[in-house]
Amino acid sequence: LCVYLSLSLCLCAFMFAVSELKEELRAAHDQNSILSHQLDVQTDKNRQLEQTLGVLQQAATSQSHTVKQLETLDGDRLAWVTELEGRRVNERDMNQTIQVKLQADLASHAAAREKAEKALVQALSDSQFIRQEVAVLRMRESNVRNRLDAGHRGLVYALQ
Repeated sequence: LCVYLSLSLCLCAFMFAVSELKEELRAAHDQNSILSHQLDVQTDKNRQLEQTLGVLQQAATSQSHTVKQLETLDGDRLAWVTELEGRRVNERDMNQTIQVKLQADLASHAAAREKAEKALVQALSDSQFIRQEVAVLRMRESNVRNRLDAGHRGLVYALQ
């Protein structure tokens, strides 16, 4: 009877450990989902920044073409061309500043994306380890149950 109770306690302890590992697996899965969502968000932001950078580069090319056309005008428009040139310089400087900021943002988002990917890989690795531990505990639980059943049959046989 003491052996039976001892084995029952062992079985309860193993069942408790399995339930704890299941909770850890759920938590790791939740963390994995969060990291996956963050990766998707960072990827979308990266795509939007790339589109904005392309538009700004096209705008800079278009401005350069416009300036070349204005330079071919006659002397009557020299004041107008001078004013436009001043505006172009200001816009170019502003576009360059924006382009530098966007490139820095792209680099930052790429680093954040890489970090999120590494965290996702780690979470997947952790999840695999927990699954392996659960499988080992299930095998141990099965062994304990088998020994408990054998002990129980032995006790029943001995009592008869």
